[in-house]
Amino acid sequence: MIALGIVGEIGSGKTYVSNIFKYYGYNVFNADSVVHNIYKKNKLINKKISKIFKLNSKKVDLKDLTNIIIKNPSKLVKLNKIIHPEVKKKLLEFIKKNKKKK
Repeated sequence: MIALGIVGEIGSGKTYVSNIFKYYGYNVFNADSVVHNIYKKNKLINKKISKIFKLNSKKVDLKDLTNIIIKNPSKLVKLNKIIHPEVKKKLLEFIKKNKKKK
């Protein structure tokens, strides 16, 4: 298996390039989708984020979270420490599952 990372700024075409790989039958790990899925479904992570960022609900509202980070960019470091380990776990699962595939 060859692993390839597509990185870049917002709006640089990462999703476009990923979709081309998908079109040709390659398995694509999309970290953005994984993060959104974590916010939607992972109650433990949501609870932790809500507590640390003092959000009103136990479900993360991305608009509220974005506003907090815009006002205090150093909070992004705290958020990343919560989210990144979970994304890494999902990436390792993806690699293991797709190791022998195209």
